[in-house]
Amino acid sequence: FGVLIGKADEIDESWFENGRTIRSVGVSAGASTPEFLVEAVIERLMVLSNRTASVERQEKGRQSAARSAV
Repeated sequence: FGVLIGKADEIDESWFENGRTIRSVGVSAGASTPEFLVEAVIERLMVLSNRTASVERQEKGRQSAARSAV
């Protein structure tokens, strides 16, 4: 499923509960999005994965993906 959020605290823990296995999460931001907001989203995803996620960055398109079995 897809969800549009504006900041890290809008990520709902329940999205990762109930036996759901999440293999990847894509993070995309526009050119005007401050980098600290993108980093906060990635950090929140890392916390939710108990730091088991890995991050792959594609700076050209300013996309990041946190990969994990959350």
